Amino acid sequence: LRAGDVINWTAGGNLAPGIWGHTGVIKEVLSDGNFTTFEQNAGKGRVCAEYTRNVNMNQIRSIVRPPQ
Repeated sequence: LRAGDVINWTAGGNLAPGIWGHTGVIKEVLSDGNFTTFEQNAGKGRVCAEYTRNVNMNQIRSIVRPPQ
């Protein structure tokens, strides 16, 4: 994972408990293995907010990496 990646989590789990998945944009990868994201429609509601996540919270379905 690296800054700028769009990360898609699988449905079912802590971040996406329903039948749909969840998406975020990685802001920064931290030295402890966690990463910060920008997400919308998560725990803070229908606003774009910043979160700290880790790879064990929910299975990652796919990553979209923009060209350099």
